[in-house]
Amino acid sequence: VVPSTALPGGSGNPPSLVSVNIEAGERYGREQAAGSGITAATASLATRAFNWLLNQREGDRHSHRVNLADTIAVVWTPDDVEFSFLDLVNPRREAVDLLRSGFWLSRSGLTPLSPVHTALVALNLGRVQVLADHTTTVEEFARRLLAWHDSMEPVRFVYDDPQRNRFVRTGIRSLAEAVHGAGGPDRKASKSGDSYYKPVGRTATVLYRAAITGQPLPVAIRNQALDRIGVGQLRGDRRTHVTPEQAAFLHLYAQTRKESVMVDLAATLCGRIFAELELTQRDALGEVNAGVARSYGAASTTPHLVFGRLLQSRAAHIKKLSRDHPAWAIGAERRLQALMSELHDIGGFPARLDPAGRADFALGYFDQKQRRFTKPTTANAIVNDTEGILTDD
Repeated sequence: VVPSTALPGGSGNPPSLVSVNIEAGERYGREQAAGSGITAATASLATRAFNWLLNQREGDRHSHRVNLADTIAVVWTPDDVEFSFLDLVNPRREAVDLLRSGFWLSRSGLTPLSPVHTALVALNLGRVQVLADHTTTVEEFARRLLAWHDSMEPVRFVYDDPQRNRFVRTGIRSLAEAVHGAGGPDRKASKSGDSYYKPVGRTATVLYRAAITGQPLPVAIRNQALDRIGVGQLRGDRRTHVTPEQAAFLHLYAQTRKESVMVDLAATLCGRIFAELELTQRDALGEVNAGVARSYGAASTTPHLVFGRLLQSRAAHIKKLSRDHPAWAIGAERRLQALMSELHDIGGFPARLDPAGRADFALGYFDQKQRRFTKPTTANAIVNDTEGILTDD
């Protein structure tokens, strides 16, 4: 049996390893684990091997397992190689460089055709459930992970301070948290109970499987992310829409489905205009959790109905900004006029946006807000996402 203390949600009582739990898996009238019997010797060896994979460590972290909320991914190769494949799933620069360089060329015992095995397991009603397993070659494993990391590189997150500018490559668990709105400063407070573990764990499992198999991400996860973006997240006293992790997820989703982003020009321009309206309000009134920010969900769904009111309220913001910071007001007017002119040329505000249009709205909004701080001479660094997927808590 596998010690449940090694699995998220474990109580210390050793659970059984379930083989089948559906009617289609029953054999000769036998149910669940009895439907796929194995010898005691085989069960003992398999259990010892699995326990070793779960508990093997390099320093202060595990070598073959990674926690994805309530799910664990276990990765191994049958060859005796001192190398952690989980390092390659990490979004840091070093991992991406290893993937590009053909890391197996300098590892004794590894070839491009060496097999790599992955199993996704979780506790379910006191039993260990194998959610999925996958076998591929080292070369294919590296190729798919490199494509996964590169699909998030177009997302640039910039700050007022050029030294902090960076590209965003996000870990799988952080992506799953972004889909469900469980990340950010309140992350630790939200990490309790099934309300956190189950949805984030399910999404992280789907993301991990897509990363190593090359399968497209399901539409339902994209729609879940859009709903969360529409609601926004409170960061202190300010409501934030479209975090860098959420923008990275939307790019990633499109890449796995061989789709392009920001192809709906009207939706993208609507997102850019909304960002300009929000920035103008912030410049005039400071950080306020009201007005434009609260209209994001409606504006990204039915732009034609919402933007007229937002543009009317902007007049008061421009009036105050012209009095306090005239140069800012002139710049805001020029940016908005350019965007409005481009939107007018293609037919104006659309009546309604479908989910693909809402995604383009979100990316246009994110990109426009980041342009505020972009400087041509900025040297951008890769994100070191230490809270990505390689966490053991």
